[in-house]
Amino acid sequence: MSPQVQIQFPDRMEARLAAVYADISEQRLRILVREGRLKAETVEGHMTFTKANLDAYLANRGATRKGGGPRADGKSFVIKVKPADLQAVKDALSKLGIELQPRYNYAKQAEYRKKRLAEAAASKTAKVPTPTTSTPK
Repeated sequence: MSPQVQIQFPDRMEARLAAVYADISEQRLRILVREGRLKAETVEGHMTFTKANLDAYLANRGATRKGGGPRADGKSFVIKVKPADLQAVKDALSKLGIELQPRYNYAKQAEYRKKRLAEAAASKTAKVPTPTTSTPK
């Protein structure tokens, strides 16, 4: 059985050590800085992080999402449902207290498909004048 090791991290760290402290990759650390979700300072051309900023990020790590809107419990699932079965699935999930939010507007998609098919059919039936060639006498 190995004894538990307690590591003392400094108040100011470079990217590699900060990544170890936050238990994320160095690349992810740089992405967080670029997105503005984590503060960093540049000292002599090296990105440095304060322990306080890293602790603040770790405390709020799951609290913010970039897109998709708020989630009550932090969980979201993607399921594929045929447009014909959509209402039945919505009804079944609503009985469980789950709201289904479709990613696509199926009615608009069907309307768009009909329009494209009509355009394709119209272009096929439209007669294109063929060039006539004359034969020399």
